[in-house]
Amino acid sequence: MPAGSTDAAAVTLAIDSEAQRFGRLDILVNSAGILIFAPVEQFTLVDFEKIVAINIRGVFVATQASAGYMKEGGRVINLGSIVARRMPLAGGAIYSMDKSALTGLVKGLARDAAQRDGPEAP
Repeated sequence: MPAGSTDAAAVTLAIDSEAQRFGRLDILVNSAGILIFAPVEQFTLVDFEKIVAINIRGVFVATQASAGYMKEGGRVINLGSIVARRMPLAGGAIYSMDKSALTGLVKGLARDAAQRDGPEAP
């Protein structure tokens, strides 16, 4: 069931539908993303909100919706970028910020999953 990553209700419904269809979820791959480059003084608030909605909020919504359906051994794969650590091009500050936020979110989610899965989890 297709769902645009900016539509939280559609993403949640798609995940619920597939989990009910198969009885569980084994893997979630968050690969949606957009790239918008512009100098900060030209970067619009609309573009800022769009990049955050797709590249961060969408990952959070999909991960949150799928978490209850994943059992031990379930996996969430999030595609990021090296620009979280190093931005080699002018105009990429917001994209770099966005990817850094994704890295932080993923690290926190990994810690939460390890806590949930028990002391022997990585």
